[in-house]
Formats: sequence, C-alpha cells, structure tokens
Amino acid sequence: PSGTEGTRRTLQWMHALTMQGKVSPAIRQRAATLVNGFRSRDWLAEVSAIHAWVRDKIRYVRDIAGVETLQTADYTLANGFGDCDDQSVLLASLLESIGQHTRFVAVSFRPDLYSHVYVQVRPGDSGPWLGAETIINKPLGWNPPGVVDTLFLDNWSS
Repeated sequence: PSGTEGTRRTLQWMHALTMQGKVSPAIRQRAATLVNGFRSRDWLAEVSAIHAWVRDKIRYVRDIAGVETLQTADYTLANGFGDCDDQSVLLASLLESIGQHTRFVAVSFRPDLYSHVYVQVRPGDSGPWLGAETIINKPLGWNPPGVVDTLFLDNWSS
C-alpha cells in the first residue's frame, strides 16, 4: 500500500530483515571487528564506531527507478551499497548483534509523505535515543531538522 500504511509495512519488513541480520555470523563478525580495541563496556564508543563505518563505507545508491526495494544486511555488507532503508537495516543489524537496542525512525517533511528512514540507538540501553544518520556525513546524535511527522518501530522485540 501507499502512504502511511505502506511506510508501516516497509518498517515491518525492515524489522524482519534486522531480526535475520543480527544473528548472521558475517554481521556479528564485522561488528566485533569494528569494536575491537575499545575499553570493555564503552557502549558509546562502540556505537559511534559502527555508525561511522556504515556512514563512511557503505555507498548511498538509490532504489531501482519506481521500485521500492529492501536488501538484507548481509547483501548490503557484501556489496557495499544501499539506500537509506538498506543502510538502516545494516546498521541496526550490526548494533543489535552486539546487544545494542535500536529503532527505525521514518520521517516526513510534509504531512503524510514519509520520505526517509534512519536508525536511533540507546547505547547501553540507557539515556536518550541518539540519531544515527548514515546517508549524509553527520555525527552520532544528529536528527534531521524540519520533520513534521515520525513513525517509530523498535527492533529489540520480535
């Protein structure tokens, strides 16, 4: 479906792909490699490192013209590209694979027209939710301005 209901369904598919991705050996291995060397339980450093890696190493490539596509985390990791939803699935999968809780945030800049999705994370499961935008060069904690509506979908429950 189109509109808000279509966005909700897309978020549900992204959630399902994240549940699959977070138990992938390749995803967990990449996450463990990215956080290797940090002090144990330095959740913010771990989350920051994984966020920066996806943001800087996964190329933003738009969907097929006129077709909404979703990629698995493994596919995006192996091929190194994806749009905002593909990068969000990869980021959430990497973070969830090392025990961080994430949620997807679909945003609209005009009423009832959701046009972007990104991840928010709570490092160590406490404190505020931090935006983890990957398609533009913004630091962990940044959330897009000008948002008129949001839809959230938590990833830590099935």
